Amino acid sequence: MKKWSFALAAAAAVAVIGCSGSGGSSGNGGGNGGNTGESTAFVTIPNVPGQLQNVYLTGQGRAEGDEVAVIRRVTVDDTAGVTQTLLNPFRRLQLNGYTQQMIQLNVPTSISRPFDHYNLEVQELDVDTGSGFSVFTGQNQPFVEDQFDAQYRVFPGRQTSITVRLDDSMFPSNGNGGYGFDRDQLILSNYSVEGLEPARMNGFLSDYLMFDISNLSGGVQPQFPDASGTATAFFMNGDNFAIGQLPIGPPDQSTADPLPFFTLTPIGYVEGLHVGPRTAIDPTTGQSTPIPGTYSLVQPDPREPLNPASKITALQGTYKLFSKVINNVGNNPQGFEIIAFPGTKDDGIDDIVLFNISNGVITTLYFGQMDMNGGTISAFPVNQVTNPENTANEITGTVSGLDSTDMTRVHSGHYTLDATNLPATFSSSGRFIVYRR
Repeated sequence: MKKWSFALAAAAAVAVIGCSGSGGSSGNGGGNGGNTGESTAFVTIPNVPGQLQNVYLTGQGRAEGDEVAVIRRVTVDDTAGVTQTLLNPFRRLQLNGYTQQMIQLNVPTSISRPFDHYNLEVQELDVDTGSGFSVFTGQNQPFVEDQFDAQYRVFPGRQTSITVRLDDSMFPSNGNGGYGFDRDQLILSNYSVEGLEPARMNGFLSDYLMFDISNLSGGVQPQFPDASGTATAFFMNGDNFAIGQLPIGPPDQSTADPLPFFTLTPIGYVEGLHVGPRTAIDPTTGQSTPIPGTYSLVQPDPREPLNPASKITALQGTYKLFSKVINNVGNNPQGFEIIAFPGTKDDGIDDIVLFNISNGVITTLYFGQMDMNGGTISAFPVNQVTNPENTANEITGTVSGLDSTDMTRVHSGHYTLDATNLPATFSSSGRFIVYRR
C-alpha cells in the first residue's frame, strides 16, 4: 500500500491511509476457484471539462491596517495551451482573517492533464486606513504575478483542488508607504516538506464516490477514528479514503442535516461533515436540479485555542453515489467487482475497491492498491481502513491484459487473486475497470 500524502496548505493533511488494520476474515482458501463470468461494468463520467478548484486560505485577526488581496483571474498553462477564468467576479481575501474562498476553473481535456507549476495573480492589495482603503497595484500589471513549483492533475469530468495559503506576512510594508510581496514566505507556508517528493505545492482529487457499507455481512464496518460511532459509508477518489455516516433519506432526496465525515491520513484523520445528494426545486418554474453530495473538512479555529469546539472550514468538495457513474455493476455470477481509482500522479499505481453486490446491496467490501506497472494487487477488509499499522488478512493478486500501455489511458484489464485469505464470495479472476472517462 502507498503511504504518500498531500497537504492542504497547512490547513489539514488529507492523504491515503497506509496499509490496513484489524479484523476481517483470515486463513486460507476462498474465492470461487475460477472465473465464473466477466464483469460488464462501465464508467459513465459526463463528457465535461475537468474542474480545478482554487482554494484560498487566509490568516487571522481583524483590525485597522488589515490587508485585502483582490483575486480576479485564475490561469493554468502547459504545452497544450492556456486556460483562464473569464468574466470572473472579484474575490476579496482578508489576509489576517481566517477565511476560505474558492474560484473554480474548467480545464478542457480528453485525458488526465498534468501541471507542474501554479500561477498566482493578485490584482491589487487594499489596505484598511480606518476610513477606507488605500489601493496598491503594479505598474500596468497585477500587484503580484508569479509562478510556483507544483504538482496537480485535472481529469475529464472530475474535480481537483489546490490550496493556496495567503496571509499578511507575505505582503510586508516597504517602509516608504508601499507594500511588496515576499515570495519566500509564500513558499514556506505552501510547499510540502521535502523528502521523497520535491518541495512544491501539491493538488489532489477532491471529488469522491460513495459506497453504502451499511449491509456488510457480519457487521464489519469500521469505527470512526474519534470513537464516536460506526461508519456506514465508504468514500474513495484515488488520492484519499474517507468514511462517514450514510445519508438519511431516499437516493437524491437526502435530508439537509450534516453528518459525520472523516478523511483518513497515515497519522490520524481530518474531521468534517457532509450532506447527501439531493434535488433542488426551483419555486418559480418547478424544475428540479440534481445536487451532488457535499462535504466540508474543518480544523480548530486558531483564534480560540482554548475552545476545541470552535472550527473553521479548510476544504469543501463533492461526492456521488458510485451507482450514478458506474453502470451494469455486479452482472456476473459472483456479483463481484474491482474498480481502480487513479491518483493525482496517474502513474498506474491506483487505489482499488473490491466488493460483492446483490440486488443493489454491497455485502462485502475490501480496499487496497493496484500496481499496474508491477502487475500486483494488495487489499484488506474495509474495517481495517482506520488502522494502518496492522497488515493482517491481506489478499494479494496479479494484474494483466491492460487495454493500453499508456497508464493515463487504461480503462480496464484482468486480475487474478491468490487463494490465501480470499473471501469465498470473491471471484478469483476476472475483469476490472478504471474510474476514468
